[in-house]
Amino acid sequence: MQIRKFMSVVFTAALFVTGLVGQVGAIKGSATHFTPGLGACGVYSQKEDIVVAVGTKVYAKGKHCKERMRVQHMGKTIQVTMMDECPGCNDTHIDLGEAAFKKLADVDVGVIEVTWDFISGSDSGDC
Repeated sequence: MQIRKFMSVVFTAALFVTGLVGQVGAIKGSATHFTPGLGACGVYSQKEDIVVAVGTKVYAKGKHCKERMRVQHMGKTIQVTMMDECPGCNDTHIDLGEAAFKKLADVDVGVIEVTWDFISGSDSGDC
């Protein structure tokens, strides 16, 4: 009887962990916009570039420079390149280059709710 109860607990825990693992990559947060320029990754981005800046903790001293990210808002999905640090952003907030923001919403909106994640295997090298 104890083994059956133990196996039930293990199975339930495994289902719980599996559910969490599937959600770890996608972050629910918010996004604002900025005018790109010389980013923390050491690359100058143009106004029309589809780029994003992330908070200091996510930036991780440049660990994610040039990595691709997927950003979703109200049924629209874009891919952006992480090129800058946003010191004022928390761990769930991102700052989209104006051209990227326009693909999701009108810039006059200012702040939008988004879901974002890094695209696996998208590392383009160090900045």
